[in-house]
Amino acid sequence: MNIFQLRNVIFNDLKTPLGYLTHRGFVAGQTPDSVRVYGNTAYFYVNGQDWSTLTPPSTVGVSNVNTFKGEEHTCSVTTDQEWIVQVTQQLKTGAKMVYDQGVLPLATKNHSCFESFWEACSKRTNVIRLLEYAFTKRGHKKQYINMYNDAGEITGHFDLVSGSTVRASVRWTLNVSTDADRVHVGFRPSFGGGIHVLEMAGAPPNIRNPWIFKHFNFDTFKPVMYDSFVVKCPAMMVLEQFGTSFKVDLSKRSEFKQAMDIFHEKAGSPPWDGTIHLNTSKPVVAGVAVLATVYAIRNKDHINWHTEKFFLLRRNHQTKNEETAAKTVAKTVAKMVGTKRDADSMDNSFVSKTKRQYTQCDIRAHMAT
Repeated sequence: MNIFQLRNVIFNDLKTPLGYLTHRGFVAGQTPDSVRVYGNTAYFYVNGQDWSTLTPPSTVGVSNVNTFKGEEHTCSVTTDQEWIVQVTQQLKTGAKMVYDQGVLPLATKNHSCFESFWEACSKRTNVIRLLEYAFTKRGHKKQYINMYNDAGEITGHFDLVSGSTVRASVRWTLNVSTDADRVHVGFRPSFGGGIHVLEMAGAPPNIRNPWIFKHFNFDTFKPVMYDSFVVKCPAMMVLEQFGTSFKVDLSKRSEFKQAMDIFHEKAGSPPWDGTIHLNTSKPVVAGVAVLATVYAIRNKDHINWHTEKFFLLRRNHQTKNEETAAKTVAKTVAKMVGTKRDADSMDNSFVSKTKRQYTQCDIRAHMAT
């Protein structure tokens, strides 16, 4: 690259300088138009910005993103063949720039034509393994991979698990390495703008105290990224039982009641009266306390809550007098523990029946009854 080509690459106006604020690097269909080399690695750019590709909805295989259990972030995604063919053509354009400009002489010097160089470049199959350093080289500080869902950024709030469906921003570089007398050239994928999670695999996290439905889509009636949801209720007293349903007392759980009222209002349903439908054969009677994890089923403008997990808390049968007597006995016992009796000594005790009087030179003392 001569001085004029370098000037055209470095000094130019960005066509969309603030575009990243809207697309966050999740762009598709672009082709690299320039290349820069640092060491033995070629980086590609489009309109003066990092060039990356966007995968179609793909399934996550092995995932170790933002867990910091190792020195690298790793994530493998399985894409379709149509996308691989499209990206291969874009990579070929980048490789052509590298060959024509001669910016990696170590990689191109042994090839008389571009087709020979292109055949020597290793490419990825439909399983792409993304890598990125998890810590900075200086200071060993954490470096996060940006993660988003339809509602916004979720970096550090959710763990990406195997089986999830994502669209990943992939940044491609062309790397050269030597091994004895051989030269290896190949394209390496890494994390670009981040990961857009479409559907998270595994069980959804419980919605618990303080019961904030922040990432909930009331139009589809499910949380963002999940097909279902469950709510962990506080311990509540049963007011009445009828068939396979029972009603709980919400009056003493004002914070929970307020959160559920807001949920029903946003879902376009009347306030919840505390009725829960049982999915178990456990008997329930009025006056006992229950601890339940429930899920919702919406029928037109009404929401029914069903138990996913259900526990009966132990009922306290003691009366106030029994409780007072038990506390008194407990205090008396605690006061007597460790108190020495007047007649007790190390060698004589006439009062305590648990000790035997010591007699000097009694060699059979241990056999006495």
